[in-house]
Amino acid sequence: MLSQKYLLSTSVVAFCSTVAMSASAATVTTGSAFINDGTFGRPNITAGGDGPGVAEINAETTPNATTSFDADFVAIGREDGGDGTLRVVGDGTPGSATLTTGDLRVGADSNNRVEVLNGGHLISDTDGTGRAQQIIIGADDDEFASVQTRGSTTVVVDGEGSLLESNGRLTIGFQNDTPDDFTISNGGRVVVQEPDNFADRVTATGDPGEGASGVVSLGGDFSNNPTTQALDTLTVTGDGSELVYSSGLFTNTGNNRIIVSDGGAIRQIEAGDIDTRRDQFSVFDDNSFGIQLGSAVGESSLTVEGSGSIVTSTRGVSIGAGDVFVGFNDPDTFSGPIFAPSTAEVTVRDGAMLSTAGELRVSDEDGEGTGFLTVASGGRVEAETVIVNGGGLLSGDGGTIAANVVLNGGTIAPGASPGIMNIDGNLEVLGGILSFEIGGSSIGMFDQLFVSGDLITPTGLNVEISFLDSFVPTLGDSFDFLSVSGAAPIFDDPDSINFSFFGDNPGLDFSFSSTGFSAVVTGSDVAPVPVPASFPLLLAAIGGLAWRGRKAKRA
Repeated sequence: MLSQKYLLSTSVVAFCSTVAMSASAATVTTGSAFINDGTFGRPNITAGGDGPGVAEINAETTPNATTSFDADFVAIGREDGGDGTLRVVGDGTPGSATLTTGDLRVGADSNNRVEVLNGGHLISDTDGTGRAQQIIIGADDDEFASVQTRGSTTVVVDGEGSLLESNGRLTIGFQNDTPDDFTISNGGRVVVQEPDNFADRVTATGDPGEGASGVVSLGGDFSNNPTTQALDTLTVTGDGSELVYSSGLFTNTGNNRIIVSDGGAIRQIEAGDIDTRRDQFSVFDDNSFGIQLGSAVGESSLTVEGSGSIVTSTRGVSIGAGDVFVGFNDPDTFSGPIFAPSTAEVTVRDGAMLSTAGELRVSDEDGEGTGFLTVASGGRVEAETVIVNGGGLLSGDGGTIAANVVLNGGTIAPGASPGIMNIDGNLEVLGGILSFEIGGSSIGMFDQLFVSGDLITPTGLNVEISFLDSFVPTLGDSFDFLSVSGAAPIFDDPDSINFSFFGDNPGLDFSFSSTGFSAVVTGSDVAPVPVPASFPLLLAAIGGLAWRGRKAKRA
C-alpha cells in the first residue's frame, strides 16, 4: 500500500519575489521560483526558469502554521541556465513537511537539485482524473532552444523518515546525455508502486499507459553511442535506506551504475502486473524479469556490497542482453536493422545478497549476450536457477551461489587468481567452460569449485587450466580443484572430459593414484613433452575427485 496521502493545505499563497514567506505556511522561494495560487485549478510550483531559483517547504522555517502543500505539478529547472532547486525539509518527524503533487519533472538543460531531508515527504500522486503520475529526473523538455547548455541533476533523499513516493513511474536520467545522480541515504526511502486500482483503470479505459506504474528506470540517452553516453548513478546506502518498487527495475540506454552499500536495500515488494504495458515497453515482453540490466545500448553495473545490503526481486533477474536493436538504416521500409552493443556486470561481495524467487540469467539466452556475475568475499546469490549463457561469466572468490546452476555456453571461473566458489545446489553443464587457475600445489594457490549437489554433464565437460607465474607441477603434487558431494557419473567416463592448458607448463609425463580425498600425481620419469601431452595430469585430478564424489555421496 502507498503511504498516507496528505490533505490539501488550507492556506495557499502565491510567491514571486527575491525572498518570500507566508504568514501561515512554511514555504520559501528565492530567485526565479514561483508558487501559483491555483486560480485556474490546483496550484503548481516552478523553480529555475529565466535564472536560478529555489522552492522550499521547511517545517523548521518560522512561521510554520502549516507545512503541507498540494500541487498539480512541479517543474524544476526546465530552461537553459535556469538552475532550479526543490527542498522538502522536515523537523525530524516523518511527514512534518509534505509536498504532494501530480507530475514532478526536473529538467536536463540546467543544473538542478531536489532534496528530501530530515523526515520530509515528497509524493507524486494522481492527476484530476485519478490517473497515476510520474517523477522524471533529467527531462529534456527545452528541445527547441537555440543553445543546449545541458546540465546535471542531483536528487538526495536523506534521513530516517524521509520519503519520496510515486504511484506512477520513477525515471532517472531521461533523454539526456549528461550525468544524473540519485542518492537514498541514512534511512531515507523511495517507494514506486502502482495504485491499487490501476488494473481496473486499464480495463475501463483501454489505455495501456494506465498500467505504466511501479517501474524504476535508470538512463535514457538515445544517442546510441556508448562512447559518449553519460554515467547515471543510483545509490542506496546506509541501514534502513531502501528503494521499493512493484513492477520492474531496468537500465535504459546509456552507461548506468547502481550501488547498494552499507545495509542499503532495493526490494521488489510484489509482482506488479506489467502485461498491460507490452505494446509500449517491450523490455518486459516476456514478463519474467523484475530486474533487467543491460537491456538497451550501453554499459550497466550493479554493485551490492557490505553486510546487510540486499537486492531482491519477486521476478527473475537478467544481466546483459548483448547486441540490441536500435533502429533501421531505412526506417521507411524497415530494412537494414541496426544493432549496438550492451553489457552488464553485477558484483555481490562483502556479505551482501542478491536474491530472486525466479531465474537469474547471465547473458542473453541466444548466446550473444555479454553479462558478468561476480560473487565474492562472503557475498551470496539466491535464485531458483542461475543460467550462464554464451558470453556470460560467473566468477568470484569466497562467494556462494545458492541455486541450481546451468552452464549453457558461458564460463564458470572460480576464484580471483586463485580462489574458491561454492555452489549450493546442482551444477548442470550443457556447454561452455569450467576455468581453473593453478599457481602452486598448496591450498589457496589454486582455484577450487565446491558443488553440494550433483554434477550433470549430458554433453561432456570442457575444462580449461591456466598455470600462473610460471608454475610447473612436480612429483607428488595434488590439486583438489573440483569437489562434488553428489553424483558425478562423468568421472567414470574420462573420454567425455576435454582439457585445454595455458601457461609455461613444459608438459610432464605423469601417472596418478587416489589417496584420501585428493588426486595425487605420482611417477618417476619427468620429461619435456608438448603441452597437450599434459592431459594425463588433469585426467588424474578429475579421476581422483570422482572417487571423492562417490565417497561423499555414500557417506
